[in-house]
Amino acid sequence: MNSITVAGTTIDELKQNISKMAALLNASAPESQTPTASLTTEAPVEAEPPKPKAKVKKADPKPEPVQEAPAAPTAAATKEDAIKALQAVNVQKGIEAAREILSQFKVKRLTEMEPGNFGAFIEACQKVIA
Repeated sequence: MNSITVAGTTIDELKQNISKMAALLNASAPESQTPTASLTTEAPVEAEPPKPKAKVKKADPKPEPVQEAPAAPTAAATKEDAIKALQAVNVQKGIEAAREILSQFKVKRLTEMEPGNFGAFIEACQKVIA
């Protein structure tokens, strides 16, 4: 059995040298004899430098203050006021309570609610929180 050593400093250089050697072997081998090769590498492979880890922000042990619903609904209650009221219900009473209030107004999302109902919706939220 014969042995061949291929040297190179990079993976690409090793590939090129192996390709050249294979071409030479195929060109010089008699047709009745097909060259077989096994490749073993002992060259040190340089690993890519480790990527910097993304900084993970640790959870603050202090909870954020709960947003309170607007104090008194007015005729000009806005969608933003209704969102804040619903968020307050969700934080203080849970998602099921928030869904129950939405269902009282026959909607699944605030985006489905008519703007004229925002005042009554905010009142309902405040009653649940109280």
